[in-house]
Amino acid sequence: MPKEECDPEDPMEFVAMSVPADAGTDARMAECFVEEFGQMGFDRERLLGMFANPLYAGTHRLYVSYGEAWVKDVIDRVLSRWTFVRT
Repeated sequence: MPKEECDPEDPMEFVAMSVPADAGTDARMAECFVEEFGQMGFDRERLLGMFANPLYAGTHRLYVSYGEAWVKDVIDRVLSRWTFVRT
């Protein structure tokens, strides 16, 4: 079977779907991004760079939608919860 064709019997076939979201969902998603990458050692500037970089589609959408000040607020708020993260 050619690579471009999907096999309906393939249990590993990728299935994507959209999920309705609102501003509260976006805020929680941004917090999760900051928490996850902060725990991996990203500091404030590196996190902000990730949000500003269009190659990171999820974080960049939040950056474009809500602005840099909003992203900085989320970063500062989340990093303040984790004392082992460099700020």
